[in-house]
Amino acid sequence: MDDFEVGQNVTFVFETKTRAGGRINNYATGTIEKVGQRLSVRITDPLGEKDRYWREQWVGKIKVIHPDRVIPDLPAGDEMGAGARA
Repeated sequence: MDDFEVGQNVTFVFETKTRAGGRINNYATGTIEKVGQRLSVRITDPLGEKDRYWREQWVGKIKVIHPDRVIPDLPAGDEMGAGARA
């Protein structure tokens, strides 16, 4: 998925640092605001699945991410092929 468009909804991962110097991966959904070498994505929580603290910290903010941080959508069952089914 190399073609991104403004207004497209994507799932992505971004890192934050902890006070102890560690790193935490945050998985989020968002809407692409700007496309270039990097993507500007406004964080959303359409399903309300994140906790209140996370929503207050991140929802509505824009993260600038590398396109490889976008998590591709899973293919539908018919697209996976018979060999991929359990």
